[in-house]
Amino acid sequence: MTLDTTDDCNEAEVPMEQMISHTGRAELHHALQACMGEYQDWRTCQSHVGMFKKYMGEKERRRAKFVKDRRVNLPKVRATF
Repeated sequence: MTLDTTDDCNEAEVPMEQMISHTGRAELHHALQACMGEYQDWRTCQSHVGMFKKYMGEKERRRAKFVKDRRVNLPKVRATF
């Protein structure tokens, strides 16, 4: 008896690809993957790692600012019991 896990792997890749595409920098991620696939050594791919890390850090800072600004602008609600 053999187990076919191909469908399971493909199903897992779809949400991952969607998350990567949602970052807006899928091309950076794919370039990093290609470099890692070719050299199998993250030290050799430092330029790719650095660019991806920089972009993701900027994205996280923008997201944090958005969340902070959103909290500041929420109406004040008093709990009544």
